Amino acid sequence: MQDFESLPPQWVGRKFRGREYAVVVAVVVLLVILTFPKYTLSSAQLFTRPWIDGHASEFAFFPWDQFISRHLSSGEIPFWNPFEAGGNPLVANYQSSLFYPLKFLVYFFGALDTYLLVRLVLAGVFMYRFCRFLRLSRLSAWMGTLVFTLQSYFLLFLNLPHVNAEVFIPLVLFTSAAYIRFGGPWRFLAAAVSVAIVAYGGHPEATFYVLLFTGGYSVFEGWVAGKGGGGIPAVRRILGGPLIHACGVCLGAVQILPFLEYLGQAWHIHAPGVGGVHRDALGFVEFVVPHLRSGHFDFPMGVGCIALMLALGAVIGLRRLRARAVYFTVIPVLFGGLFLGVWPFTELGRLPFIGEAGNIKYPAPIVNASLAVLAAMGLDRLRSRTDGGHPCRGFHFLGAGLLVVGFGIPMVLGILREDLRGKLDTGACALVAAMVVGISVFIHLRQKRVLGPRALPMACLATGLAALWTHHAGIGGKTGWGLAGIVLVGPALAACHARWRGSLPRGRVWIPVCLTLLAVGIVHVVKDRVVDPPGGRRLLPDPEIPPEFVTLILEENAARKAGPFRIAGEPLALPANQATVYGLEDVRSFDALYVDRFFQFLNVINELPDYREVFLPLPPRITQQEALKLLIQSRCDWYFFEQTKRSGIKPEKFTDPLVDLLGVRFFLYYSMDLDRQGPVPIGPDYRVIYDRHGYRVVANDRALPRAFLVHSAERVASAGRAKARLGEATFKACIRDVVILEGRLPGPLPDTGRQTPEETVRVRREGPHHTRVDVEAKQPGVLVLTDNNYPGWEAVRRLEDGREEPVDILPADLAFRGVYLPAGTHQVHFRYRPRSVLYGGALAGAVLVLILGACLLPPIRRLFRRRGGE
Repeated sequence: MQDFESLPPQWVGRKFRGREYAVVVAVVVLLVILTFPKYTLSSAQLFTRPWIDGHASEFAFFPWDQFISRHLSSGEIPFWNPFEAGGNPLVANYQSSLFYPLKFLVYFFGALDTYLLVRLVLAGVFMYRFCRFLRLSRLSAWMGTLVFTLQSYFLLFLNLPHVNAEVFIPLVLFTSAAYIRFGGPWRFLAAAVSVAIVAYGGHPEATFYVLLFTGGYSVFEGWVAGKGGGGIPAVRRILGGPLIHACGVCLGAVQILPFLEYLGQAWHIHAPGVGGVHRDALGFVEFVVPHLRSGHFDFPMGVGCIALMLALGAVIGLRRLRARAVYFTVIPVLFGGLFLGVWPFTELGRLPFIGEAGNIKYPAPIVNASLAVLAAMGLDRLRSRTDGGHPCRGFHFLGAGLLVVGFGIPMVLGILREDLRGKLDTGACALVAAMVVGISVFIHLRQKRVLGPRALPMACLATGLAALWTHHAGIGGKTGWGLAGIVLVGPALAACHARWRGSLPRGRVWIPVCLTLLAVGIVHVVKDRVVDPPGGRRLLPDPEIPPEFVTLILEENAARKAGPFRIAGEPLALPANQATVYGLEDVRSFDALYVDRFFQFLNVINELPDYREVFLPLPPRITQQEALKLLIQSRCDWYFFEQTKRSGIKPEKFTDPLVDLLGVRFFLYYSMDLDRQGPVPIGPDYRVIYDRHGYRVVANDRALPRAFLVHSAERVASAGRAKARLGEATFKACIRDVVILEGRLPGPLPDTGRQTPEETVRVRREGPHHTRVDVEAKQPGVLVLTDNNYPGWEAVRRLEDGREEPVDILPADLAFRGVYLPAGTHQVHFRYRPRSVLYGGALAGAVLVLILGACLLPPIRRLFRRRGGE
């Protein structure tokens, strides 16, 4: 085997072996079943570790899937969600992943568990395919498949939408490299479509990092192809990768353009420069020993000690390094230095885009993908060296280094530092050390020709799988010490047998290795720390069976014929976004982006400073702990969001007049101990309508209707002035009589205050994109609809002769929509027509037609030539 690839990889697609890949799919499915035994074998709802507020992520994102499914079944694509935080653009928030192809399993079959696990299966199959494309052996390709598919990052964030994009990393790598090597319009189409699938994945930061990683690799692949010769055209080598990614982004423009429009209008949970935030010094050790600090909440983003050892082994001897290993080495070095706060790598987190998309967990999948490929190359290198009789001193030095980092340093720190005594998990350290020692012993035995040629890679695969399971299950403590002894039994028996008998009977080495894997697997199933449902089956919200208090709220509002309304509540009263499932409009929402003006409206109510005003600019070097401390001290809106995991209103602020302006008609409280609930409004305008099973619902009779007429207005020059005026007590005292407007009024106002009893305003919802308001106005006024004012919303007024004329929508009371109306009877129709979606669809369609035309042109030419010859 050559160390530097001077020849291009063989095109394995021409010799596609169906049996081989059928086995790959079957084994990957089996691995996923063994990794999630409680769910695949008992039909429990999948979910990952509960978040700080006690709610798992499917309670935030599953309601969107229900909402989309309901409208798709009626033949309508929903671009707007009116049920959360004053109304949000659904396709533009990106995390809804509206157009993600695999979501059909959820939209049309309700197969949430299947959808989540199918992504892992595809990740494994595509990684195997890419490793084989790199001319790696089957066993080495299996190492890359194990490492990438079962990385603890995927297992921890299984339910979150950024995994949608990250599982397709190997597919984009494979298709783009295949086109650069072998050309062809169909390969170009496959590569562009794979990039588009990443763009539709449902997470902007994940999409950015995946495309950054795969785009860089496609350029590097062109350089490697030029070094290897083979007559590849220079244009394809140089421009092939960038053109693939440009066309793929254009195919995903239906998702990307609305998001870019929203980004300019949104409050974002990530501050600019957050990419420079890094981990503390112990983060370096935690790359080797996961969950090193007992009880410390952190993101286990590594790939296990054995994979790390093999990945480091792939880059031993830079002068004889495989060409592609160079690129897959640079990525972990760059982002590893950024994670750990090593200068000058920290400056990487201050670059444009990376600084905004930084949050240190998002680059982890591209680092792990690189380590997976390097681990496969390392196993291939180890096999070639041991089979060829070359010394493997480098691997032994690596093992010794990992022992020092993973076992020696934690032990010394636990002795010397008082703040770490009793907080470092020495059992996890011992288990990692045992695995490293075991592989080192097997390498030594193979060098002595005691083991057969396949025994060493199979031992590496088995131990690597055990390391991955221990990594995400967080095995340590006394259990870790016990398993460490079991892990060492196999290598010790093999070494003793070889010492006294000279060789191992064929196949006997598998017995201790399989027993070790079985022991680790049993503990993994029992502990299963990352994926463990509290109290059994996790029930998702069912629109057909709403909670009792939700039914009562709907009945109460229907009896009063009060029209559309909103609810607000304590954090645990109704999980984030669940109101969408039941058709309730909630002030709260769980998302990373919010319409900025609405969020600032809530800040005025909560009396919270904008975190961008207290957190920026960031210091040149700042750790996670330091950043969190700064945010806690500032008591800003970001800190409030992290505490509640949603936008919302503090319970003590429910009596604020601005809450009445929002149209909040019901307050929700939850506590099994009712005496410990938050303050409940008391007075003639507040009625307790439900008080059972730990839930309490209070009706707010002071709430304004969702649409009303005002005959007086205050004009301001900017959104900042409008926000300042909202917070003044003089405005809160007259919210029913005056509206704050930005812009020029189309006509005069009588300045007589609120609407009179003779005037009527009725709101009719007609789907997510349409709202009709019937108005009877005795004098000119401003119609205020307390829904978010957002680009894409248009308003038309139907005249008495049946014609419709467009009317301007004015920003009203900072966040809402205002329309000037003369005296008379009007029907105002608000409709959502996002031009960004229209332009994105046109761009995607045009690019797809061009690529398909290029694909179909050669067969059409051949057809006409054949007919001409006949």
